[in-house]
Amino acid sequence: MSLPEKFDSLSSIKLQTSNINSEVVLGLDQSNIYHCLFPIKQTLKAKRISRGFSLRSRLLLNESTSKEELFLDLIWSQSNDLKLFCSVVDEIVRQEFNSESIELEIIQVISRWEYLLSPAKTEFTENKCKGLFGELTILSALMRNLSTDFTPVMWTGPLGAPHDFELSDRSIEVKTSQYGVNRIQINGLYQLEKVDEKNLELFHVWVEKDQNGKSIHDLRSQIESEFPSAYTEVLAKLELLSYEIEDENIDRYRFRFMKLRKYCVDDQFPTLTRANFASQADIDAILNVKYDIDLIHRDPKLDLDILDNCDI
Repeated sequence: MSLPEKFDSLSSIKLQTSNINSEVVLGLDQSNIYHCLFPIKQTLKAKRISRGFSLRSRLLLNESTSKEELFLDLIWSQSNDLKLFCSVVDEIVRQEFNSESIELEIIQVISRWEYLLSPAKTEFTENKCKGLFGELTILSALMRNLSTDFTPVMWTGPLGAPHDFELSDRSIEVKTSQYGVNRIQINGLYQLEKVDEKNLELFHVWVEKDQNGKSIHDLRSQIESEFPSAYTEVLAKLELLSYEIEDENIDRYRFRFMKLRKYCVDDQFPTLTRANFASQADIDAILNVKYDIDLIHRDPKLDLDILDNCDI
């Protein structure tokens, strides 16, 4: 099964269920993101339910019938915890519902698992706008410099994935700070952990607060103008972060891009990951991890290759 708009083809299996009239499709895309697809009759607005889980409508091309079909896509970005995803899907497919009530049923099932899930933050604070400003800066640069090899589907940060971008040959984590600040915060054991042994790169974006600078609304509008074919996917990802075009408060926070520093997260880079622990039991006992890294003594890579042009 594949999708228009340059969505990665899904390696998928079909689930036969007694409570749902049509088949449910379970799949894994090329960015290592899991999907559970339920047939629906009308388009629904994208929403992020909790960290890791999000919902959106997708118009899929069924290659066996050559027909487009509308699905509700339950997206699970935490590929390191497949057991939780399978448990939630198992409970969903055991429910009795139809295509009209499926969205509500899915949200209710996930709410019952809420003790295992961190709720998504919805308020657009200055820090949230600053971080998103950095991600959109990198997103624009990737689309500008890797036009044939990059699509916004690879922007996995809004899905709650460990890394902000999952390309075919590398993972990218973006951190945004006020100009001159060298300290960054790492959230969890997975944020600086490699996926499938791909190279992991840390992009540290420096910005300045500037009332004459650009807001998130400005960057979104610029992406719509410069990359019209990618805009639908970008807007859907923003909506997962509870972004609303009508939210005038977002315009209060304006920034100016100053500098990009790129680091290779290799064996010499200071990290705290699952590899630092002796057993799975030790990892399971860690409930929450946040730590700061001071980059002042780390030398960034000078060859920014794909991001030579970060002009926004």
